[in-house]
Amino acid sequence: MLVVCRILALEKLGAVFNQVATPLQYTPRRFVIHPESSNLIVIETDHNAYTDSFKLRRKQQMAEVRGLLKYFVGVLA
Repeated sequence: MLVVCRILALEKLGAVFNQVATPLQYTPRRFVIHPESSNLIVIETDHNAYTDSFKLRRKQQMAEVRGLLKYFVGVLA
């Protein structure tokens, strides 16, 4: 699926306008205008993207939960 960011600059209604289409690699999340250069900055992220450190922490948490579940199943049996 191709995601395209389209920015329209309409100065006067009914006037001819310029259009610039820029293909995006990821989903756009935020738009920021740089205060000094007035450039538009697009912040993109991949859907459900996590850092390696977050993934490692999540795996450790899931291992701890599995250990607790095994313990409680053994106690209740």
